[in-house]
Amino acid sequence: MNVAACLMGKKGLEALVGLLGDGEYKNSNIKITVVVGQDDAVKNDYSEEIIKACQESGLTFLERRSCFDFSSYSYVIAIGWRWIIHNVMSDRLVVFHDSLLPKYRGFAPLVNVAMNRESYVGVTALFGVEEYDRGDIIKQEKIGVEYPISIEELIDEISNLYASLLKFVISSIVKGELTGEKQNEAQASYSVWLDNEDYRIDWSKSSQEICHKITLLGFPYENATAIIDDEIVYIEEAFVVDGFNFEVVHPGKVIFIKDGCPVVICGDGAIKLTKLRAQSNNSLIPFERLRKRFR
Repeated sequence: MNVAACLMGKKGLEALVGLLGDGEYKNSNIKITVVVGQDDAVKNDYSEEIIKACQESGLTFLERRSCFDFSSYSYVIAIGWRWIIHNVMSDRLVVFHDSLLPKYRGFAPLVNVAMNRESYVGVTALFGVEEYDRGDIIKQEKIGVEYPISIEELIDEISNLYASLLKFVISSIVKGELTGEKQNEAQASYSVWLDNEDYRIDWSKSSQEICHKITLLGFPYENATAIIDDEIVYIEEAFVVDGFNFEVVHPGKVIFIKDGCPVVICGDGAIKLTKLRAQSNNSLIPFERLRKRFR
């Protein structure tokens, strides 16, 4: 039986590494061809690492640009994949999604789940259908989350779920037992794609909310941003500063400079920006401009 595994990113890599260490897969008659996703728009697509893992294990691999016809495969599995897979029957296409469906269908679900401080994050293996993320659910796995946490740390933590789910899917294919259950449409919600404006800090929010966003964002996504003097700056680290009461709140204004770091007024409270850089990547700490407003 031939299976195409379309893999990209750290989640794709960790799923592959986990599968290669699985004894049940090694003893089966299933043949896996890895289709390696390569995307220059992503800071690290892990394509080199995926290729290396294939080479070391003797797995056949193809680059995405050279593989558009999946008709010869019994099943196609997509992990971390950013492209539409055509001409594969829905009960033969398995997609991995970064949420506990039917919640957070759509784009950037893991970021949006964490932005909302959900108690659990998870991964769903489901059958692919024409309307995204509405296919029957094959299996789900989840873990609890403690905040604050960065998106990079969160991806590290859920990578093990990808490995576990891929083993389950392959095992079910081998046994002829790959089935799914319909989603509860009454519980469905959607997660929307992100653009540059979504990384911008809204200084009218509370200091706690702003610090949560700053800590969460970062590799492999962009850092949180603000604008000073019509130029974008990147905020990589910040901490809540307690003990200040403002007679009139002016969100975004620098009120103090402490240890070379600006203390900025928020809608409720204030935060100290300890890692701040310009678009040129030059550090803006020490910060020497008191009469400035972050927008």
